[in-house]
Amino acid sequence: KTRDYIDNHFSQSLSLCELADMAYLSTNFYRMKFKEIIGMTPCGYIADIRLSHAVKLIKTSELSIAEISRQCGFGSQNYLNHIIKSRMNKTPVELRREFSEKVCADKTSNTGA
Repeated sequence: KTRDYIDNHFSQSLSLCELADMAYLSTNFYRMKFKEIIGMTPCGYIADIRLSHAVKLIKTSELSIAEISRQCGFGSQNYLNHIIKSRMNKTPVELRREFSEKVCADKTSNTGA
């Protein structure tokens, strides 16, 4: 139940206490059961969902990095930059440029040019 809630509300501020209350569990027991069932902590799961959506928007939209950060629930553009850099060893701008160049190369090779 809370996993669906997280999936649908990842862009909002989510607290562990709020999620545990939804499941009628103590915070510690909720964290333990979530990790047992999902394989990661609730905070880790939320971070992964947010990052996944941010990367998708970086690659497929022309939204600013600041807007993507806001839409995906990151506290700031700097925090999004930090997370992407630490996990993917690239900045959001480098990620967008790299994906854009790959798409252009794919289109060129598919047209026989």
